[in-house]
Amino acid sequence: MKKIFITFIIASLLLIYPENKSDQKDLSVVERYKEILTYGIDSEVVNILPNLGTSPNKEFYPILLDRYKNSNQDEVKVKLADFFSNCDNLPDSITDAIYSDVKREPSNVKLHTALLGVISKKGKTEEQKILVERLDFLNDTVKNASADFLSRMTDPELAPLILNRLEVSEKDNEKFLSNDIKAKLILALGKMKSKESLEYLKNAASEESNDKYIIMFSMVSLAEMQDEESIEIMKKNLGSDEISIQEYASYSLSKYKSNKVLPILKDMLKNNNEKIRSFACQGMVSNFDAETLKILLYKAKNDPSESIRNQALTSLIQIGNAGINELKDAMKGKDFSDNDLHVMSLAVVNKPDASGVDFILSLYDKLEKKKKDIIAKNIITGTSNLLDRITALLLKSDDPLVRINALKTVFQTKDSSLWPEVNEISEKDSNDNVKKIAKGYLELRSK
Repeated sequence: MKKIFITFIIASLLLIYPENKSDQKDLSVVERYKEILTYGIDSEVVNILPNLGTSPNKEFYPILLDRYKNSNQDEVKVKLADFFSNCDNLPDSITDAIYSDVKREPSNVKLHTALLGVISKKGKTEEQKILVERLDFLNDTVKNASADFLSRMTDPELAPLILNRLEVSEKDNEKFLSNDIKAKLILALGKMKSKESLEYLKNAASEESNDKYIIMFSMVSLAEMQDEESIEIMKKNLGSDEISIQEYASYSLSKYKSNKVLPILKDMLKNNNEKIRSFACQGMVSNFDAETLKILLYKAKNDPSESIRNQALTSLIQIGNAGINELKDAMKGKDFSDNDLHVMSLAVVNKPDASGVDFILSLYDKLEKKKKDIIAKNIITGTSNLLDRITALLLKSDDPLVRINALKTVFQTKDSSLWPEVNEISEKDSNDNVKKIAKGYLELRSK
């Protein structure tokens, strides 16, 4: 165990303080990374990209852009493009360069799709329109990737172009789109809240002769738009002979926030299909009454499936105070199991709010170290600043390993309120390695 701990500390130090091969042993972390990005070989540059975070120090961007422009290795460009697509503070200079390269239609398909990925996440509407144009591309991989990216986007200005392209594909053989691509574009219409596509989507979800993915994804999009008139379509599709259509109908119903779905969700909880019961539990988070809470509590204790027991417990936590109080009353004088602690803390990480954080905090201080670690392992994976109050406790842990993990969590959390605590750790922590790692994250922090 001690050997594992030491290995982790060394790995963390190398992560923040990469080996400095120059004679300047006192370089800051930012300067060391700038040195590697400027003079390092391609593999060194690629290896440190994950350590820069999702909001990199802005001093890195001009160097990264130069590396991208000057690299003659498509694989390196792909890695840089993937990195850019996940950056929260990407400057226009980089998106402009990526867009220019996309328009030139790179012959390397992997690079082409990686660049489209950057445009889909970071580009402006005019730039993102190129994804619709790529639906007519000769290469099927590029065409499918464009549809994939569109299916995750929310810009309503693209919706009329997509709806038109779907309608044209049904009338013009030369503009034919496969069912797979059409299904992805149908998802896009839902993400974009395209009210003008409601009639198209309702017809697609109702027509039994349609490809099953067209039916399934049309229901998802109708649920995205909270179209209550479509609830009956989904209820009918729960009785489909096709299991996957049943499951997508239940998933779609779980996304509604409407009293109209509550009786349907309660019936779904009696279904033999685990996936349908799971979606019913998830739907209860937005649609519940006093009876629902009792049903979820019953399911959390007695459902024959462990996954459903866990999902019911998750839903009780994510409902908020009403669900948490129901759970507290049922557990008076009893201890939560290790699995309960894992499921409940993960539920708060996945959907953090004040009531869930308060509940986990009320448990944490009373637990022995082993059980605290169960919660800590989930909290350190979070990226929401709503978890800061719990992360603050981890920063004060007696265990240096827990403090190091919590420091990384602060670095990865957007708009964390805990940087003053990190600064204090960098100056006063009892462990020199922890101090050094805290200092490294402070230097890497975006400015």
